[in-house]
Amino acid sequence: MSFFQASLLTNEKEENIPVSVLHHGNQVDDTVTHETAWIEGAQLLIGQTMYQVELNVPVITSVKLPPVILSGVLELHFVHC
Repeated sequence: MSFFQASLLTNEKEENIPVSVLHHGNQVDDTVTHETAWIEGAQLLIGQTMYQVELNVPVITSVKLPPVILSGVLELHFVHC
């Protein structure tokens, strides 16, 4: 059983394309959660095309912002004579 079926309309006829997720070459059951299915190293098979799953880990680990953020503040310039 494929993970799910995708329908594609080509030349006025509908075609079902099998879509599945694989772990180490074994098809993932369609009852598992997304968290379990989409892991680093998994493969996404759409029809006959295989895609490698790569997790996009966040680069920023922490941010410290000032307590007050000002936007559009009037900027004053002084001219000394």
